[in-house]
Amino acid sequence: MPEIKEMFECPYCGNNCLEEVMSEVFLYNPITHLEKNGDTVYGPRNKEGQIVQFQCVTCGWTIDVQSTLALYKYLTSPDCPCKPE
Repeated sequence: MPEIKEMFECPYCGNNCLEEVMSEVFLYNPITHLEKNGDTVYGPRNKEGQIVQFQCVTCGWTIDVQSTLALYKYLTSPDCPCKPE
């Protein structure tokens, strides 16, 4: 599995970090331990929501796809404008 920096370079600012933008997000944090003083230990977090787009962390340049499979297909297509040099 390739790292995102091997697949993506923002054509606007040159950064190689992408973030997923979601709407209608619900987070579920299972509690595994609850101490007498109120400290809480959580298990693995789970999330549900709708992916709206992916974007460059630095400048916000967007890739308008709504799934990670579509993102992979976009980044690996010959016409993708964001291939690292």
